Amino acid sequence: MKKLSINKTNVLDTVKACIIAVIISLLFVLVLALVVKIFTIDSKIIMPINQVIKIVSILGGCFFGFKSREKGAIKGGIVGIFYTLLSMLIFGIVENSISFSNFNWYDLLTGVVAGIISGILAVNIRKTT
Repeated sequence: MKKLSINKTNVLDTVKACIIAVIISLLFVLVLALVVKIFTIDSKIIMPINQVIKIVSILGGCFFGFKSREKGAIKGGIVGIFYTLLSMLIFGIVENSISFSNFNWYDLLTGVVAGIISGILAVNIRKTT
C-alpha cells in the first residue's frame, strides 16, 4: 500500500487554486449582477448560471493554481470542497446572513465532482513549465 505524502507544493497548489477560484467567482457574480440589473432575467435562469459560474471558477482555479503535475484528482476534489465552503462563507458575509442552515449537499457534491474533473484536466492538459 502506498503512503499518501503531503508536501508543501501540493498544499500551496490547493490553497492558491482555491483563492483563484473564489476571485474568479466574485468577478463572474459581479458581472451577473450587472447583467441582471440591466436586463430582465427570469429567476429560473439565475440558479443554473450560478452553477456554471461555480464550475468555471473551480476549473480556472485548478488550471491557474496548480504548479505541480501530480495528484490532480485529489487536489481538485479538495479545492472543490474548500471553494464551496469558502464561497458560502464569503457570500454569507456579503448578504449579512452567515448561516449554514442553507447548506446544500448538491452544491458540495457539484463542487467536488467539478474539482476532481478540473484537477485531472489541469495536470494533464497544462504544459510543463
